[in-house]
Amino acid sequence: MKLFRSRARHSDETAPIEEQSSDIESFRTTLAAADDAQREQNWPTAARLYVKAIELHPEAVGLHMQAGHMLKESGDFDGAFSHYQLYLGHHEDDPDIYLQLGHLFNRRDDEVGAREWYERLLKKVQPHSRMAIDAYRSLDEIEKRPLKRVQDQVAELIRSRRFAEAADFLRHEAEKHEEPLIYIMLANHYRDRGEFDDAARYYDRCDQETSSPEVCFESSMQRGHMEKLRKKLLPALRCYVEARRRYSDRFVTSCSLHDVEAEINGIMARISRALMLVY
Repeated sequence: MKLFRSRARHSDETAPIEEQSSDIESFRTTLAAADDAQREQNWPTAARLYVKAIELHPEAVGLHMQAGHMLKESGDFDGAFSHYQLYLGHHEDDPDIYLQLGHLFNRRDDEVGAREWYERLLKKVQPHSRMAIDAYRSLDEIEKRPLKRVQDQVAELIRSRRFAEAADFLRHEAEKHEEPLIYIMLANHYRDRGEFDDAARYYDRCDQETSSPEVCFESSMQRGHMEKLRKKLLPALRCYVEARRRYSDRFVTSCSLHDVEAEINGIMARISRALMLVY
C-alpha cells in the first residue's frame, strides 16, 4: 500500500499545484479513514472508503485488492469479484490474487470456481509455500463438504430419535455419492444401535469400495471399536493391528499413530488381565 501512496504524490503533474495538493490530501485522508475502519472490522465503511480513495486516485490500483477484501467480508461477492478482477488486470503475476479469488468463490459455495482459482494458484507457487498449503487445505475442505452435510443431517435425525430414517438417508447418500466414508458412517450408526451384524456388513462394503489408505484405516479402527464394544478382544486386537498396518502420516490426519498404539496396548492389557484370572 505504501507504493500506491507514493505514486499518488507524483500523479497528475499537469494540474495546478493547489489542485494537486488538495487531491492528494483528500486521498490520504480517505485512505487513512479506510485503514481505521478495516482495523475496527467495520467492513462496509472500509469498503466504501477504499472505493472512494480509488476514485480520488485511479492509479492506486493496489487498493482494488483492499476494496475486494472489504466487500467480500461485507457479503457483496459480486462487488468483491469486480475489484479483484481489476487488480488482476494489473497484477497477473501476483499469486495472492488467485488465492483470494479461490476464497471468494469458496465463500459463494461455487465449488467449481473455487477449484479453478486454487488450481491456477498452485501452478504459480512452490508446493510447500504458505499459499499452497492454504489452497490445499481449502481444496480438501471442499472435497469433504458433501460428507459434512451428510453428517449434519444424520445428527439432526438422531437428535429427533428418527433412527430408521437416518439409516435410510445414509444408504441413499452412500449410493448417490459413491463415497466409502458414508458406508463407515452407516456401519457406525448400526454399531451404536447394537446392530453388529449390519454394522459388519457395511464395514465390509466400505473395504470393497475403496483402496484409499485413509478410508481403509478408518474402517479398521471403527471395526476395532465395534469388537471392543462387543467384548471380543482378539478380533478387536486384529482390527487395531490392521489399522496400524494401514496407517500413513501422509493420508491419516484424524488420528495419530500414538492413538492406534494406545488402543492396541489397552486391548493387550485387558487380555493379560483375563489370562491371569484364568491361570
